[in-house]
Amino acid sequence: MITSPRSSEVQTWPIDKLIFHARNSHRNDAAVDRMCGSIRELGFKIPVLARSDGVVVDSHLRLKAARKLNITEVPVILCDEWTPAQVKAFRLMVNRSVTWADWDEELLSLELQELNAADFDLDLTGFNETINGLSSQGPSPFVQNGGTLTLGDGNATATFSGTIRDNGGSLSITKIGTGVQTFTGANTYSGATTVSNGTLVVSTAQFGATGGITVNDGPTLGVRRQLCQPDPVVGPGRGALHLHRAVDDRHQHPSLAGLAGAGARS
Repeated sequence: MITSPRSSEVQTWPIDKLIFHARNSHRNDAAVDRMCGSIRELGFKIPVLARSDGVVVDSHLRLKAARKLNITEVPVILCDEWTPAQVKAFRLMVNRSVTWADWDEELLSLELQELNAADFDLDLTGFNETINGLSSQGPSPFVQNGGTLTLGDGNATATFSGTIRDNGGSLSITKIGTGVQTFTGANTYSGATTVSNGTLVVSTAQFGATGGITVNDGPTLGVRRQLCQPDPVVGPGRGALHLHRAVDDRHQHPSLAGLAGAGARS
């Protein structure tokens, strides 16, 4: 047990002197490009924690990004006073501890709104995310997020039966790529839904989500069963609104009549 503060002298090391821990259990290769974006914008400010033999204790993800960016020197703090058990425990704790706290959604929303108003790239905050497709496994899957979740990278096709909801600010969904993304669950996220490409198929349970739906020129929105609030917005081009054959015309939302001139309907 450490009972008094130890010196935390920051040294500058050649990046090639640092060695990745061979048993790092945190899989982060998919996040390297996003971290590269952060380092380009903000620099490499947080020191790497390492032992004097060069083995990294913490900062594997940032170190991978720094190497990809051809950075040659990074700040380092040595942790030689820790026992091998303390090093193992710290590696696990530092990655796990990010899940310990909750967000104040109102305050976080204000921060994100101000950054957005300043035209700052929200991808650099970690609250925007682009993935291939959203698929569900298990009895009660859910996605909980804030910012913008962009689906369809790589023209993927996927079906998600769980719930998508806000966490730490309003979540918006953007569908890209030529594939088909299907939502069958009772989603409650409050941000906008934008179909920029491909096809998004939703059920009436989707409209527990309170934001509007925009279908751009070319892509398709499919709706299973009757359509209800909120009103879909088709534009600025001629996006197609397709109602699946299971639709009962007696229960169609009145706003559908006004869509005929803005986009195709079937």
